[in-house]
Amino acid sequence: MTSISCSIIVLSGAIVLAVGSLVPHNDTQLFLQLAGGGVAIIGLWAWFNSIRKPGD
Repeated sequence: MTSISCSIIVLSGAIVLAVGSLVPHNDTQLFLQLAGGGVAIIGLWAWFNSIRKPGD
């Protein structure tokens, strides 16, 4: 179940990252891309750790 939650976090980070490229304001675009990338990287890290744990 934890791996499904982590994959949802990765998906939400990827969506924020993609939407950030559509924003016309440069500072807001940069913030959204950094925030989306950070959320996606943290989600991937948690996802890989949850896959390695047996019995969860």
